[in-house]
Amino acid sequence: MLKNPIFLKIIYSLIITSTVSVLGGLFCLNFGFNFWITCSFFFISQFVAFYFYGESVKRKNALIEATLELEAISQLKKITADVVCPCDKKIQTTIPIEMNSDNSYVCGGCNKRIGISLDVKTFLKTDPITNDPLVDKDLMQQVEDVLKDPTHNDRI
Repeated sequence: MLKNPIFLKIIYSLIITSTVSVLGGLFCLNFGFNFWITCSFFFISQFVAFYFYGESVKRKNALIEATLELEAISQLKKITADVVCPCDKKIQTTIPIEMNSDNSYVCGGCNKRIGISLDVKTFLKTDPITNDPLVDKDLMQQVEDVLKDPTHNDRI
């Protein structure tokens, strides 16, 4: 239990708090105040002061986090796309895209309002071949198996 780092930090913190309380009590003893009352006052006031300090740090961190989130949202709104007007002039325009609203713009050539439909597509990614395929025994075996399979051989 004495080797637990959290326990050691708590003990260290209580020793520092007690030392400051005793020093505050000794200082106030010179002015005629009761030693134990002033020690208790300094002990409790340190916990109260640390609570308010901790709350102010939490609020400051929450403000910084909210500011960063708002900045990230504003950066995501700055997505642009190159679009071509469907009129016969086929004018290409770069417009900002907002993901959470209806997107449209006015074409500079035909002065008509053009709507934009956003479409998300998936595609199959392939891994590049990093080594020589003629040296790779597994790949060569797969090719030989496909060549020997009569269902894949439509030239016979």
